[in-house]
Amino acid sequence: MFERIINSLRKRSESKFDPSVFNDPAALKTEWSPLARGGANFKTHKLVQVYAGRYEFRPGLFMLLFASVFAMFGIGFASVSSFVILSSEKTPVYAVSAAMTGFGLLFALIGILIYRFASVPRVFDKDSGYYWKGRKEPELLRQSDNKNCVRLIDIAGVQIVSEYVRNSKSSYTSYELNLILKDGKRLNVTDHGNYEAIVKDAETIGQFLNVPVWNAAGR
Repeated sequence: MFERIINSLRKRSESKFDPSVFNDPAALKTEWSPLARGGANFKTHKLVQVYAGRYEFRPGLFMLLFASVFAMFGIGFASVSSFVILSSEKTPVYAVSAAMTGFGLLFALIGILIYRFASVPRVFDKDSGYYWKGRKEPELLRQSDNKNCVRLIDIAGVQIVSEYVRNSKSSYTSYELNLILKDGKRLNVTDHGNYEAIVKDAETIGQFLNVPVWNAAGR
């Protein structure tokens, strides 16, 4: 019951935002509710200028540490368990150690997957004239996945929206940085809990692309 009330209040707060305050027709074409549900309560990515005509979002320090903790714990746990297996001739100990080794390897795999997902390139490149998210070259993405690849000239603005996230263990606000296209469609770039960083990165991208920044999460 309490969860339903929270969700209802959240949806109402999201729907009350009036994009006409930006005085831009493109802002009226798009949605102002969260695009990527969930998010994080810490800064997951940082914006890096590779050279004058290229910016990339890369995993932040905390994200790297977060993934490393999983991977190193899992590797260490599996190593100790493997040592017990090799040094013991007792079947019960062998079976328990084998299970613990598998548990450690699972943790290591989770850490690797967290980093691999976080390190997917998010690139703004004026030389190619495209923004893309993915490990493929933009030429290949244009042919197979227009949801993660768009021409820079088709971007009408940069959007910031917020989402209140609540689960059984914690609650926090996560902020989305989305690209608004001229036809009103949206592409999510990053989503994390550091408001000041999101605003700074959005302003940098806005200046780089010469498009407005529409902040619906101002506080």
